[in-house]
Amino acid sequence: MVRRQMLAAVALALGLLVIGTEPTRAKAFECPLPHRTTTADAVKESRAWMESIGKSLIDDHGGNLVPEIAAELHRRHPSVDVAATVNYLVGAYCVGLEARGVGAELATRKARAFAKRAYDRLAN
Repeated sequence: MVRRQMLAAVALALGLLVIGTEPTRAKAFECPLPHRTTTADAVKESRAWMESIGKSLIDDHGGNLVPEIAAELHRRHPSVDVAATVNYLVGAYCVGLEARGVGAELATRKARAFAKRAYDRLAN
């Protein structure tokens, strides 16, 4: 049951990255919105911290920072599960892509690949 919920959350995060149905014209890339901070599983961190994490994740080509950042998030927010952690990391990664001015099509591909890698690293 928990695995099904995690897969649903990852699917939702990936779904938020879809940029449209017309393959010849890409729409503007939009990052997933952060959770409302009123929910129990919301990661309540500053935008500056998210931007810092995003930049670090963009430069982390081996994916070694994902477990490290996830552990820090869990230390700060013990009730946050893997799905919410992946959602937050994908949001931060997207912020990093936006800051670098990555185009919509490439950003979507990179963010989808990152979401899968992050989930694979954390779900096991």
